[in-house]
Amino acid sequence: MRTAPQRLLTDLKSKLNDEGIPQVEIDEKNGVLRLSERAIRFDPGKSDLDATAQDNVARVARVLSPLIQQYSACTVDTGDQCVNHRGAALETVFIEGHTDTTGAPDPIERDRKNWLLSTDRATMTYRAIVADAPELKNFRNRLNEQIISVSGYSSTRPITPGDDKAAWAKNRRIDLRFVMDAETRFGLDEIRLIRALNAEIREQVERIAKLSQEGVERCK
Repeated sequence: MRTAPQRLLTDLKSKLNDEGIPQVEIDEKNGVLRLSERAIRFDPGKSDLDATAQDNVARVARVLSPLIQQYSACTVDTGDQCVNHRGAALETVFIEGHTDTTGAPDPIERDRKNWLLSTDRATMTYRAIVADAPELKNFRNRLNEQIISVSGYSSTRPITPGDDKAAWAKNRRIDLRFVMDAETRFGLDEIRLIRALNAEIREQVERIAKLSQEGVERCK
């Protein structure tokens, strides 16, 4: 028997294929739906969505909204029902941004830029998705928290090995990671740790960027 996360992923892939979204991949073990560079493509060093990507993101939003509603514990208008929801429910859906390993020649500067860039890519995709389906912000988990969230991973999670343009293009991507609260306690604790780490990383990156800018200003 297929689990709720598996049904969600296969339903999502099938509906995205019906919408004409190319080369959608799913990783059932890790609860990930991967949008290839043909669906949401990023140029090197860029986080903006071109016309094709914007159109595909709109299709993703149309498909995503009813499925997330189906697996949400409640909506913002029915908050008292969250904790009493029966059956599997989504804890979170991470919109995950990724970069390739290129960038600035200096490795420290490259690392700083790629952490910011991956988060920007996820954030831009999130904004486009909720612009097309604003009701997504209303769907809640059992803790009455918004389900849709954002994470950036720089180049730390490549899906294709290699040091060439083809590999770089595939690794510049957006993943959607679905986490059900019916999973193990360890899984939920891990997700909350990831949230905390991403928040800490963003704060550190912003602090380093501010210090770098101050250094540039002093050198002028």
